[in-house]
Amino acid sequence: MIDGENDDSSNDGKNHVNTDATSPASSVHAEFSHHEFSRLVQQQVKGQLTDSEYEVINVRSATFQIESNRVFHVQDLSADMAVNDGASSAQLLSRDTVVLEAVSLFPSAHSAVVLLRVFFKFAQTNYFYIDEESIRKRLDKFYSYPTRVGIDDTAWVCVSLMIFALGTQFSHLYQSSARSSCKERMRDAYSISQAIDDTLALTYYRKASNLIPDILAMDSIESVQAFLLFGIYVLPIDPAGLSCTYLGIAIKAATQFNMHQKSDRDLSPREIELRKRVWWTAYTLERRICILHGRPVSVSRLDITTNLPTNLEELQPKDQINTFQNNMAMLKLTIFMEDARDGM
Repeated sequence: MIDGENDDSSNDGKNHVNTDATSPASSVHAEFSHHEFSRLVQQQVKGQLTDSEYEVINVRSATFQIESNRVFHVQDLSADMAVNDGASSAQLLSRDTVVLEAVSLFPSAHSAVVLLRVFFKFAQTNYFYIDEESIRKRLDKFYSYPTRVGIDDTAWVCVSLMIFALGTQFSHLYQSSARSSCKERMRDAYSISQAIDDTLALTYYRKASNLIPDILAMDSIESVQAFLLFGIYVLPIDPAGLSCTYLGIAIKAATQFNMHQKSDRDLSPREIELRKRVWWTAYTLERRICILHGRPVSVSRLDITTNLPTNLEELQPKDQINTFQNNMAMLKLTIFMEDARDGM
């Protein structure tokens, strides 16, 4: 099912999970309307009814069809009015003060750098959540040239808060491993671990969760990444409940953004690869929890047409071990587990 290396430009159907997402059943279903069904039923029973009984059925069927058409007309009219009035999810977003309150909780620039290092060293090992270069540039710009943030910054601010929360959780591991590295880094990790604990990590999480209504209304890859980090944060606490819910939302947000399909947009190879890696991480995590805890999955593999990730040089970490093979191993193992479950 997985061929390892792939090429986005190929159309031979060998590089993605499903090569034919459109089944004959779907086209039959689309044409088999209620009116057609009623007509076929009437033909079947016509010979078994008297003329008066058959006339009653015809009248009732016609009345039902008129009412159905009226309902569908009202629904279409409502949809048209929403479009014509310029209704959009942007009208549902909060004020800028919500984001300003969130960034007020950011740690100092020095602490943020250490927490980022901890996150990418210990939290992002078997899965790909965040592009390290992108988030570092965001935070460098924020700390170096303080500017007013607004509601449009909600997604990356939420992602940053969750990185700080997860970095805090893993800071004790960084402190231990730092003993074999330079003493200055060890002192940095030690001082941070003394100053911030699980309570502050929970504070980061709660502040980030205040932004959920806004990131739900934003179709972006960062929204998907935020929900992935939410799911990972609560995974040790409630894997089958809250974590599964967060990961399910991540999948839904990704499908809303069409990350499960081959992109026909004008994107760079780096952007395409980011979309693929985040999608397959969401897929892998949600699938594993659903398999292990008996939950229904959010999307069928038959609906997925995007290619598998590739080891793009641009996304290889600069100061960390390249974990791409870990990511692919977890994906292959998850698909193997799913096939085994379906074969039972």
